[in-house]
Amino acid sequence: MRGQQGSKAARQQGKAAREQGSKGTRVRPSSLAPFLPCSLAALLPCCLAALLPCSLPVLLAAFPSFYHSPVKWTVVEKKRLAVVVLGHVDHGKSTLVGRLLVEKGQVHPEEIERYAALGAGIGKESFKYAWVMDRTDESRRRGLTLDLNFADLETRRSELHIIDAPGHRDFLRSMITGTTAADAALLVVDAQEGIMPQTREHARLARLMGLEHVLVALNKIDKVGFEPGAIANAASELKAMLGEAGFSKIDIIPVSAWEGQNLTARGERMGWYRGRTLEEALDEIEHRGAPAGGSFRMPVMQVLQIGGVGTVALGRIERGEVSEGDGVFAVPANKAGVVRSIEAYGKAVRAARAGDTVGIGLRDIGRQELSRGDVLGTPEDPPRPAEEFSAKIVLFPGAGTVRPGWSAHVHCHTAAVPVRLESIEMKFRPESGEASSEADRAVLGDGDAALVRFRPLKPLVLEPTGRLPGMARFALRVGRETVGAGSCVSVEAAESQAHPKEGGAQAFSYKHRKTGQGARDQKARKEREARDIWGKPVRK
Repeated sequence: MRGQQGSKAARQQGKAAREQGSKGTRVRPSSLAPFLPCSLAALLPCCLAALLPCSLPVLLAAFPSFYHSPVKWTVVEKKRLAVVVLGHVDHGKSTLVGRLLVEKGQVHPEEIERYAALGAGIGKESFKYAWVMDRTDESRRRGLTLDLNFADLETRRSELHIIDAPGHRDFLRSMITGTTAADAALLVVDAQEGIMPQTREHARLARLMGLEHVLVALNKIDKVGFEPGAIANAASELKAMLGEAGFSKIDIIPVSAWEGQNLTARGERMGWYRGRTLEEALDEIEHRGAPAGGSFRMPVMQVLQIGGVGTVALGRIERGEVSEGDGVFAVPANKAGVVRSIEAYGKAVRAARAGDTVGIGLRDIGRQELSRGDVLGTPEDPPRPAEEFSAKIVLFPGAGTVRPGWSAHVHCHTAAVPVRLESIEMKFRPESGEASSEADRAVLGDGDAALVRFRPLKPLVLEPTGRLPGMARFALRVGRETVGAGSCVSVEAAESQAHPKEGGAQAFSYKHRKTGQGARDQKARKEREARDIWGKPVRK
């Protein structure tokens, strides 16, 4: 018994000693790891000295790398990009994004099972992946994406901010808004249906708003039996259509979003395919660029109210940079606030710069005080709305007769504002840049190009192309039709007066004022703007 007790006591003492020793010498592996190679390298020459008939200094001179071998760490920073998902209604945009998030492990399969069970109750079990993006009851009831939806997707080389745009033509303004904030477009096309009206419309508008890279997800290839010939024919038609639209880079990737084929790994039913996966193609997207320097400008894409954060403005920074604690001023809302927080590509950051798509938490600006189309700037150099602006426009087939007094909606960055045509300054032959005769300038029609002056009927902030292209390009729409496109050449800003709360910020009035320019100055200005547009002198 005593022997057992003594043995037990000895074991306890040994355990205590080991615990005490481990407490006294415990080092975190992350702290120790960088020194292990150097420590082992220091011992190695000593061992060699004992075994070989050479002095230690000789060995150290012969093998200096053994004694000092610092660890080199390589940090790979991923690209941060925004991609807008476009396409005709019911071609599988939301389903594609939802399934891609599942394949990347960013949505748990149990969540998809829950959506399937909920959908089965209303006959929409096949919407289980789409409901990852379509979160509102109204969207799920109608089976439609009704507004912009957002998700953050991390791939091998990129951190992507996904903007899922509605496909129905009734929500085209949201589609245009999403396009202005993106670096590239992901156009989703049903392989069986092929090119549909909104496929063309979305592609044309994406190009008009400045996107040059379009990545096509040729979806639902399971519906054509994964047949290479049918897929190749659909891809050929798409490439021709997108080439006519003017895209400089076109990538077409066959996928089946529903079956998960060729999203992140080669499709099991696509043995004939030797191209890239959708993820690999997404990783090749690059920034479309943004001007360096200049005052902060960010058109507001969407406004949210988030618990614990407050008002959050979503958008793409078109110029400058912004940091936590900075003052901002919103126009035309005419509201001053302070940056409380910034989130970029799903991560909290202290600062963001031109080209980043971000969510900015704001203090002192309420959710109802900010709207889509407002522009955030600095109090010292706030955005200024246009009293009038000159623009180069091209009218599309179906535009009809256009003369002074004609009205349309200008869709510029995230804003959609009615404008009135004040004057036709010059009319051009697009192929040569030659100006038409004076008598021929009274009316514009299908296919005409012209230098015109517009007056916004509501506040609109825009910039000349030479200063900020992302806030200069616009589409012209009448009713549900896109009738033309243009870019701002010069802006006559609205009158301003010092804002009572922010000394540097401005409040704006929209009273008509005379410019005081004589006829000679007017003619010189028109000719100067015409040279800016076409890059050559005007010939009459």
